[in-house]
Amino acid sequence: MAIEQTLSDVFNDAAGKIGAATAAHWPTKIWDPNATHSYTELPEAMVTSYLTVAFAARGFHVYCEVPLELPGANGRVDMVAVGDHGGTRVVVGLEAKRLFAGGGAGSIAQDWTRLSAARWARGVTLPDPRGPGTLFIPAVSATTWKPDIAEWWAAGLRAPPGRRRAPGFGALADALAGTRCWATTIATSPGGHQQWLLAAAGLP
Repeated sequence: MAIEQTLSDVFNDAAGKIGAATAAHWPTKIWDPNATHSYTELPEAMVTSYLTVAFAARGFHVYCEVPLELPGANGRVDMVAVGDHGGTRVVVGLEAKRLFAGGGAGSIAQDWTRLSAARWARGVTLPDPRGPGTLFIPAVSATTWKPDIAEWWAAGLRAPPGRRRAPGFGALADALAGTRCWATTIATSPGGHQQWLLAAAGLP
């Protein structure tokens, strides 16, 4: 499907630009400089920023921190992209996270559930995600420096990564079952450790 290629281009474009930016200047501190292996974490806002640029370059209007209205809860979506794709109005709702452990996996699973039931708060005039003529695509992205997590994600989340058996990974695999998954190399930290951009989208 053409929209799948567009999303693939968006994620790869963002990954390439993040890689170029971090090769020029590293923007975060090493969180444990005394460890044998010092890892770094790219902030979620940086990923969202570059995804915004990539969507906008493809003709989408992009909105950040869009408020949601859910039964018993309120929240925001990190980014919403709205555009026309082959005569169909496409709305992409995306949450960005960092993924290194079971807690993060569980959080992404919760985000996915929230996105899948997305309703905009009163006053928001973006297209109704479930309105006629609208294709709503929930999506999540995450960064990781864990090779086994990147491999697990790229393989379609078929089994918990490595020896990880935390409930969060099982919940995430269940939540994202049937989605299209991408795992793209983005950067190498000053400590010499690779980082990946992970993404998943619920395509029809």
